[in-house]
Amino acid sequence: MSNVRIVKLKSGEELIATVNTDNTKYDGKMLLKKPCILVPTAQNQIGIAPWAFMCKEAADGDGVAIPESEVLYTGTPLDDLWNQYNSIFGSKLVVPDRNLTTSNEAGLKLTL
Repeated sequence: MSNVRIVKLKSGEELIATVNTDNTKYDGKMLLKKPCILVPTAQNQIGIAPWAFMCKEAADGDGVAIPESEVLYTGTPLDDLWNQYNSIFGSKLVVPDRNLTTSNEAGLKLTL
């Protein structure tokens, strides 16, 4: 699923971004490309909004470097969240649902 990660900051913010943690290049910082904040909605769902959108590096896609000491954890997003983020900011590819069903009338069988 590439290097799209959930990043929880000490401030409490939860972000989703393309992450590069090459410490030798970024001197102990984590580079977040196309960062978005995860926002709970009234319908018990998660919304995605741009984070640091007034920062030129975030808006241009170069990435925002944050100290790794400000990060509580990183994790792999769930497929639905990854698909939502990737459809807006990534390659536009979507991970198919693993519970796909097929029609017996067509004589096709799909196995995953």
